Amino acid sequence: SSLVEGSVLMVTDCSQASIFQLTNLQATGGGYNVVHSSAGGYTPGNSTPIMSNSYAEGAQVAALVTSAYYIKDNASGIPALYRSTLSSTAGATSLLSEQELVEGVEDMQILYGVDTDSDANKVANIYYPASTVDTTSNWDNVVNIRVSLLLRTIENNVASTEINYFYNGSDNTPTTGDKRLRRVFTTTINIRNRSL
Repeated sequence: SSLVEGSVLMVTDCSQASIFQLTNLQATGGGYNVVHSSAGGYTPGNSTPIMSNSYAEGAQVAALVTSAYYIKDNASGIPALYRSTLSSTAGATSLLSEQELVEGVEDMQILYGVDTDSDANKVANIYYPASTVDTTSNWDNVVNIRVSLLLRTIENNVASTEINYFYNGSDNTPTTGDKRLRRVFTTTINIRNRSL
């Protein structure tokens, strides 16, 4: 087993799931006993030693993986989309890996689709940044997520002059001498059980 004490795990039988922190791992006759206890001193810890659901043979236990996506300059000084995988082991969060995914990604914007109708039809009526959802709406009304990436050519002087571009709801003008071509890629991702 690659599981270690302090890992945050999920057990599921595909119809229900529980998330918990592993407090003890005991080898038993060719398998493992995964202990879920409210003791152990791990953070965040378990609020109770009893699961809210029961699981029979065939249920699966898996470690949760958290990934962070962000833009930063690569070793050549070109902006790129990166992914870092984080691990929560023994109560501490650590960086497992950093991977460059796409070179030439200049910006990333994430908007949250909110169902504002009183009919609660699970269709987004307006898209907000996270800070606006916090102050004007309710996260329970978010039904999907819209991700927009602004990509540019790696080489400069591709165009004969600077070319304006529309991104994030506004017209943008490149700095003087920036003759790169740009294109926006946008996708909308429905949140399971929250949208049609």
